Amino acid sequence: MKKIYLIRHGKTDTGYKDEKVCIGRKDVQLSREGEAAVGRLSGFFLREKTRNCFRKNIRVIWSSPLQRCVKTAEILAEETGWKVPVQTVEELAEIDTGSWDGLTFREIRNLYPEEFRQRGEHLGSFRISGGETFQEAGERFYKAIYELLLQTDGDCLVVAHAGVIRAFLCLITGKAMDELMDYNIPFGSITELQWEEGKEREEWMLCSVGLLPVETMDEPIVENIWEQCGTTIAQQQHMIETAEFALAQIRDIPGFSLTDKKILYYSCLLHDMLRSIGRGHEKAAAEWLEKRGYLELVQPVGNHNNAAVYQPDAPLTIEEVLFYSDKRVKDAEIVSIEDRFEASRKRIRDEIGKQMHKERMLAALAIGQKIRKSRDITLSSLTELCESALAIIDYL
Repeated sequence: MKKIYLIRHGKTDTGYKDEKVCIGRKDVQLSREGEAAVGRLSGFFLREKTRNCFRKNIRVIWSSPLQRCVKTAEILAEETGWKVPVQTVEELAEIDTGSWDGLTFREIRNLYPEEFRQRGEHLGSFRISGGETFQEAGERFYKAIYELLLQTDGDCLVVAHAGVIRAFLCLITGKAMDELMDYNIPFGSITELQWEEGKEREEWMLCSVGLLPVETMDEPIVENIWEQCGTTIAQQQHMIETAEFALAQIRDIPGFSLTDKKILYYSCLLHDMLRSIGRGHEKAAAEWLEKRGYLELVQPVGNHNNAAVYQPDAPLTIEEVLFYSDKRVKDAEIVSIEDRFEASRKRIRDEIGKQMHKERMLAALAIGQKIRKSRDITLSSLTELCESALAIIDYL
């Protein structure tokens, strides 16, 4: 079984700040922002703990010949310290967009209104004048990948483009080519697959699509997300305090890797990013993050108000720590579980709401106990255990 990692090149400098541009074979460069993000992306391949040990097996990096991909591949090779070659392959280039290449979509709609309409109706089979269809581009890309895999003993990285990656995924999954845009492939994202040698399309296993690993995040990205989501200053302060509190909870607990801590930290900073919409903000935030490639944050953020995250007989999880920390921070102040829930209980009128409220409080108290048990238990923590047990009894 071989693993293959399809990397979309980093963000490019198209010369337009606020307009979408049709870029195919036009050889644009990475932007400074794109180069920096690719540099951070290398951290994903250097994780000290991951379910995949793929970085030991990488034997080659294949790249589209276009400079935005070559530069991405070179940065990854340098930042990871891999002693592997970067090989360019013509057939890995982006779809040929012919006469539209380099035009903004606003210009295309004005210059080619009927063709633009036809493309929207038959995306997979429409051929731009002088170019190729997504079906043709995907088949070209698929054939190249298949032949290259036969020549390689270990796992590999392919740095390419969103268009051909989407078309390729349609071919190996059987998805209609007209629906290729259903696959979200952000700049600098990772799509992970497994392939069994000697087999063909039906033996491809799709593990993840368009992943932006937590290593690519930083505070400016978080602030930009807050701005896009209309997150208030008060909500930001709550999330910052929650993140600091959560990291303090696991500081002395073994088993949390640096990656785990990053996932916890950024999940805390984004869990209430859509709090202003009210009920259902957890699901809405999770969907927002998933759509944009932040897949590792989806589950913690989406479950930060779900009492079912508490699993008494399992090791402490990121989801449990976020759930507990959120319940210990009211606005931007650290409070007790009892005080936090007493303040919110008065606003509940229906019986279903009261039951859910009770379940969340009991889960928070239990997770607090679980966190303390995960540390070296001292006399003071034993006292806290007793106090929490009494609180549960009183509530019941």
